[in-house]
Amino acid sequence: MGGTITYDGQAHNITVNSLPGDVVEYKVEGGDWTSNLELVNTGTYNVYYRVSRANHATYESTDPVIYTIEKKVVTATADDQTVVFGDDVTKYGITFDNMVKGEDPAEVIDTWPNASSFYIAGISGVGTYEITIGGGSDDNYTFEYVGGTL
Repeated sequence: MGGTITYDGQAHNITVNSLPGDVVEYKVEGGDWTSNLELVNTGTYNVYYRVSRANHATYESTDPVIYTIEKKVVTATADDQTVVFGDDVTKYGITFDNMVKGEDPAEVIDTWPNASSFYIAGISGVGTYEITIGGGSDDNYTFEYVGGTL
């Protein structure tokens, strides 16, 4: 029992094999007992279980089952852009690859990555500028960054 998986946005249950009629409950260390423990977000969970049956002694685990959900790696890429000489860059776009299906980056990312370049409208000369990206953070994702070109 126990183990390590990568965040996938799904609820994960822990199941103890038991006999028909047994009542099995679970709790994360420091939490309350429940018959349906669902682990979704990243972290290391120390899970305890107990099994009871009418007219029998209750068994309660003394050692936790350790279950870890690791962060999913997402690639954040600064979108390539073109501007007319002298114009401002209104917004640097970012594309995310390898997000959990159905999760909208705008809704789930805790700290949005920042994309920028050394181009300054009206001051910088005509040419190619590197768009750098970084600084994002999230409880369930870790980022690999790919720069773009302006």
